[in-house]
Amino acid sequence: MAPRFSSRKVVVMVVVVVMLAVLPAVSAIQCYTCHSMEDDYCSDLKANETASKAFLRDCADANIPDNATAFCRKTIQTTLVDGTRRVIRRCGYIKNPKDCYHYDDSDHAEVQCQCFEDACNAARGLQGAASARALVASAAAVLLLLAR
Repeated sequence: MAPRFSSRKVVVMVVVVVMLAVLPAVSAIQCYTCHSMEDDYCSDLKANETASKAFLRDCADANIPDNATAFCRKTIQTTLVDGTRRVIRRCGYIKNPKDCYHYDDSDHAEVQCQCFEDACNAARGLQGAASARALVASAAAVLLLLAR
C-alpha cells in the first residue's frame, strides 16, 4: 500500500526543500579578486586550491551600492599591440544582459563573464553551484518523502 501524506506534511516538505535550494544564494557572495599584472597566480586560479583562497573576498566589503546585488566577474584583456594578456577577477554590481560578452576596440580585445555563485570566477569556464543546490534540494525532497 502506498504511503499517504497529509497536505500539511506536503507543504512543510515543500517549504524545507525551497529553503534548502535558496538559502546558500541569499548570503553575501564571495568572489576571487585579483589582477594578473599584480600577481601572476591570478591568471590561472583554480577553485579549492589553498593558494587561491587568499584571493577570495566578501563582496559586501567591495564598495557595492546598498541597493545593488553583487556578483562575480572575470575579465580577460588582450592588448592588440603586443599580445599581453591580463586577467582581472572582482566583484561587480552592474549586470550585463549576457553572462559573457566580447568587446574589441583599437588597442585591446576583452572577454568579460559574470556569475552569481560563491567563488565562481575562478576557472576558465564560469560554472556556478546552482545545479549542485538543485541536486541537494531534490535529494532532500526524496529523503523526506521516503522517511514518512
